[in-house]
Amino acid sequence: MASLDSAALVEKRKDLLIKGKYNGMKSEAFRKEIINYIIKNKIGKFKKNYRIRDWNISRQRYWGTPIPIIHCNNCGVVPEKEKNLPVKLPKKVNYSTPTKSPLDTNSNFVNTKCPKCKSKAKRETDTMTTFVDSSWYFLRYTDPKNNKKIFDNSKINYWMPVDQYIGGIEHAVGHLLYSRFITKFLKKEGYINFDEPFMNLLNQGMVLKDGSKMSKSKGNVVDPLEMIEKYGSDTLRTYLLFIASPESPFEWSDKDIQGVYKFLLKVHDLASIGNNNVMKKFMEAITIKKIEEITKYYDNKEFNKVIISLMDFFSYIEKYPNKFSIIAFLKMLYPVAPHLSEEIYKKMGNKKILAKTEWPEVKIKFNKKEYEKGIQIEKLVSDIMNIKKLVNKKISNVYLYVIPPEYKLYSSILKVLESRLKLKINLQISSSKDLYDPENKSKRAKFGKPAIYVE
Repeated sequence: MASLDSAALVEKRKDLLIKGKYNGMKSEAFRKEIINYIIKNKIGKFKKNYRIRDWNISRQRYWGTPIPIIHCNNCGVVPEKEKNLPVKLPKKVNYSTPTKSPLDTNSNFVNTKCPKCKSKAKRETDTMTTFVDSSWYFLRYTDPKNNKKIFDNSKINYWMPVDQYIGGIEHAVGHLLYSRFITKFLKKEGYINFDEPFMNLLNQGMVLKDGSKMSKSKGNVVDPLEMIEKYGSDTLRTYLLFIASPESPFEWSDKDIQGVYKFLLKVHDLASIGNNNVMKKFMEAITIKKIEEITKYYDNKEFNKVIISLMDFFSYIEKYPNKFSIIAFLKMLYPVAPHLSEEIYKKMGNKKILAKTEWPEVKIKFNKKEYEKGIQIEKLVSDIMNIKKLVNKKISNVYLYVIPPEYKLYSSILKVLESRLKLKINLQISSSKDLYDPENKSKRAKFGKPAIYVE
């Protein structure tokens, strides 16, 4: 806001406080209301302020872009002729000079002639900060081999703007701000037809160690090369994506990366796990669910949820291995752990590399009945396992009491239950007269929830 009459504003502010009209209002809503009030009462007007400041682009180092300026004793500061651009860095410089720029050590580069008066002159030996290059390099990507101009207009306007920008929050007042400045300048000069360089922004979170940002001076840096040597690049990548949402900071944990490593070791055995069709229809239903779920997480850049869902998917594959499910799992794991996924896919006898295959699609109808049946099995197995822990003794028999309408369903999955639990299961109808039920457990049987007795 600008152009405010301060005395008038004070009087109006007193009136607002007395009325208490805005008490309890949230900040964003209050901001809009108060701006509207100020405009309506002609106290002030709305105005956007861009906080762009003067930018010192020079650096006393070698690896930046040379500044095309020449210093002449007669003419002063003179720009290099356009036909001589770009000024290229010399390859022979001395990096061990503590008091001056490395470019100062190459006399052939430094000593030149003034473009105006042709007398002896010296080149500027400061270089531009790399932020200058990174503030427009994405535009050059669209036409990198063009030797006649910065880029072809048809190509730049076809490919740009960038769909997704991912960077650290510390870049917000540097690279991101000046990329927008340069883009708006080029638009004004007629080189491009868009006003913003990036359509979407994702500020990635910091990796912390001992509660603070990793820093060599603090001695709390985790060397990624050491982690790759110890666990492999797939493990490191999977861990970094798994431990938190992309925009959240998180604390590095040696224990957690070991957990991810153990998970991927189990995944490594998929090639030799075989194909079990006992619960084929259930696994097809689970796979359809997971394809839809994981695809959505990838689209929303919720990579930690991607990996959590993949881990859950893998837990079903371990119990009921199925080729259709394994292939879908590997394709969805590939962006996170490409080397491991590719190796397993090849060991399964596939000749085409996984990277050239299509993203898994749902081509079969979702079978709700088979899905619910499988989920019931999983829940029942979990319940019996918990009972085993609670009784804290060896169990030889499990009695399962079901209501009459569900007897057929549980009869069809009895062998699967026994195989999973490695126990003999006695299935009985809860209303039967010849019931073995020492503790009257059968009375607790409900729809979708059998009663259980163990001994």
